[in-house]
Amino acid sequence: MKRRFVMVIAIVMVAIAMIMLLGGCGEKVANPSDFMGKWYKTDKKSCYDGSGNEYYYNGNRVLFIYRDIENEYETQIIYEVLEDRYNIYTGTSEGIEEYEWTAESISFKDYEEMNEEEFDIRKLFARDCCPREIKELIEPISEEILVSLFEEKEGWYTAVTEIYDYVSIKVTEQELYVRLNNTVTDEYDYKFVLDSKEIFIPDAAKEALENSKANLK
Repeated sequence: MKRRFVMVIAIVMVAIAMIMLLGGCGEKVANPSDFMGKWYKTDKKSCYDGSGNEYYYNGNRVLFIYRDIENEYETQIIYEVLEDRYNIYTGTSEGIEEYEWTAESISFKDYEEMNEEEFDIRKLFARDCCPREIKELIEPISEEILVSLFEEKEGWYTAVTEIYDYVSIKVTEQELYVRLNNTVTDEYDYKFVLDSKEIFIPDAAKEALENSKANLK
C-alpha cells in the first residue's frame, strides 16, 4: 500500500512539472519597462545600434566596438575594473590591418578628481550605449501601455495613436528591439540583450599597458 502511494505521488509530481513546462511555452508579452529595468541591473548584457556599433558588459569588463563602415575604420575600447582602479585599453584598426593598442591604468580617486563623480562602470556603460532619448522613450512603456496603444504585426508593436507613432518595438524575455521613425529597411536602430559574449584582453593590449607603466617609472 505504501509503495502504491509513493508511486501515485511521483506520477502527480511529474504531471505538475509537465503542466508548468507547457505553460511556459505559451506566448507572453514582455514588458519593455521591466525589461530595461532588468537590463540596467544585470552584470551580463549587450547592446547593438543600427550603425554597426556593439557594446558588451560582462562581469568586471566592458567592451565598446565603434565602426566607421564607410571608411573601414574600427575602434575597440575595453574597460577592466579592478579593486581600486580600472584599466582602459584602446585599439584602432583601418581596413584589414591589425589593431594598434594603447592602454593606461587609472585609480578611482584620480577619476573622481577629473570628472567630479565616482567611477561607476554600470552608469558609464549605459550612458554610452543607451542615449537619453531611448531611455526616456522605453522606460514608461509598461505592458499595459504596449497592449493598449500598440498593435502587433509580424512580431513588431506599432503605435495606433500619435503618442508613439514614430517608434516600433519588438520585445521578448531576452531581447528588446527599437525602430525609430518607423524604419522598415533596417532590422533595428537599437537592440538590447540580457546576455553578453566573453570579453578577452588581447596580448598586444596587455603589452601596451605594461609599456605604459614602464614609461611612468
